[in-house]
Amino acid sequence: MELRLQVIILLACLASLLVYGEAVRREKLMLRITFPWLFCLLVTVLLTLFPAFIDGLAFLLGVASPMNAVFFCAVLFLVMVGFFNYVTMSKLRQQTVRTVQELALLEYSLRQQNKRGDKE
Repeated sequence: MELRLQVIILLACLASLLVYGEAVRREKLMLRITFPWLFCLLVTVLLTLFPAFIDGLAFLLGVASPMNAVFFCAVLFLVMVGFFNYVTMSKLRQQTVRTVQELALLEYSLRQQNKRGDKE
């Protein structure tokens, strides 16, 4: 890999890290949600600094072309992110259902108290 390309990739990773950090700082993103992307940045930096790892990865996976190994890892990463988002969405849905149920119980309780107050 050429030095110029390595510098461009490292600068792009640094810019991405700054964008993620600023979004977390301003509370536009939760830190927990940025972990997969931070992991991806770390792997990208490592592969940029040590391009021989790509060849070793291809050998370990039994893939003829190192680029195929990179694409395979990218697909696995996207599947992982999709699963991570699905888990988060499921938790949020459960919390929403629970909050709606609690609100309904509170409204019911308030109506019952208002009815008792009107009778007295």
